[in-house]
Amino acid sequence: MRRAGLSSNRIAGLIVGTFVALVVFGLILANFGYLFFPSNTKQGPAITFSSYQLFSGTNSTVSYTNTCSGDAYLVVDMHNNTPNNVHITNVTIYGASLPHNATTLLSVSNNSCLTLAQSNPEVPSNSDYEFVGYLTVALPPLTNCYFSMQFDNGQNLSSLMVAQT
Repeated sequence: MRRAGLSSNRIAGLIVGTFVALVVFGLILANFGYLFFPSNTKQGPAITFSSYQLFSGTNSTVSYTNTCSGDAYLVVDMHNNTPNNVHITNVTIYGASLPHNATTLLSVSNNSCLTLAQSNPEVPSNSDYEFVGYLTVALPPLTNCYFSMQFDNGQNLSSLMVAQT
């Protein structure tokens, strides 16, 4: 005689099938959830960097009346991927081959050469930005040194570089 209702094999199959379906749905949601819930997606890095170059030469000094006049400078091309403006808070050049750590200065309005704290450089939201910082130390050609760049969103960039001529 057959009993009306579900057999134990069918119940076990239903439980296993449901579990497998939930796992597959979870994997799909984890990988493609941004299509269903765009506000819950994680953004990529706030700032992405496309290139950076260090150039050798003479140093610059802080001046409220003259533009930066040294030949040693750092160029960093970046893109801000967020809807918020981000500020560069510190850029330092350092290494054993330098007499001391160098900070960077910015030419402002063609009539001053100021520290980052004084100029407060801003990387605009959702846009490209080119940072040009003049070094406070003379840099011989082919000098190996590091640079470190910090932002007010907590992001940092560090790299070993060779000063180009």
